[in-house]
Amino acid sequence: MKKLILLLALSFSVLSCTDDEPTSYDNSPYIVGFFKSSDVQSYVATGDIESLNIPINLIGGEQGLTMTGNVNMTYELDPSSTAVEGDEFDFVNPTNTVVLQAGTNSVNLGLKINTGNLETGAENAKKIVLNIKTASSLQPVVVGAQYRQITITLNGLCFSNLQGMYTLTTTRLDNNQVFNLPGEEIIVTGPGTYLTTSTGPYNTRGLIAAGAQVPSPTPGFNFLEVCGAITLQPQNLCNIYSNMVTQSAAQAANSFKNSVTGVVTIEYTISFAAGPRNYRGVYVPN
Repeated sequence: MKKLILLLALSFSVLSCTDDEPTSYDNSPYIVGFFKSSDVQSYVATGDIESLNIPINLIGGEQGLTMTGNVNMTYELDPSSTAVEGDEFDFVNPTNTVVLQAGTNSVNLGLKINTGNLETGAENAKKIVLNIKTASSLQPVVVGAQYRQITITLNGLCFSNLQGMYTLTTTRLDNNQVFNLPGEEIIVTGPGTYLTTSTGPYNTRGLIAAGAQVPSPTPGFNFLEVCGAITLQPQNLCNIYSNMVTQSAAQAANSFKNSVTGVVTIEYTISFAAGPRNYRGVYVPN
């Protein structure tokens, strides 16, 4: 009887130790792949060849340690791609291979974008869809299923040159109140992207009235110009107030650069507690 009790006690002790041991993932394979599944790149169609680097990352495995050996990977252009190799883009490495060096966390898959072959306008955007096919190393490594593919959208931009000084006339469309804002500057912030220096009557130039002066270094709004068409994304008024500056589809249709005169027209809305106020700004180059 004593022997039976002793055996049961030993059995319980062994089972308890086994249940309390933490699960070990030390032998799990490393994981490599694209850190994000999509990206958007815009280029002015100048004819220049632009470099585009797509990172492939060491994402996980072996408790976050880097690898002691190189990882050799192969990749391919997916059949769903609408961009054509040799036309809109080329691979930097024509063998479609890339090596993640030992002790590092990422490596770039290099592309060359042929900007002169990009059609302009959002309706003509092209997609490069890339797949990582294989990954091999002296250590266990796999391509993560959810990190295997990336889609890159290529936008062709017309040459854009709106930066400069303007005489601005802004009309509040719901009551026809007119605000004259000379000395308006449009500042370039990136390919096809710009920042104005006033929004509605609000500015920092001592114009209109005391109530229109705002304590903001950026009292204007950001906009995108693609081949003469101008659009705004929702943004805070003067980048400091909770009032939102927005643009409807109808307002976007009325926002453009005149290709002959250079006059820029932009329509938008500023939200207020009492209701929205709609504006049209006409920018005449100085």
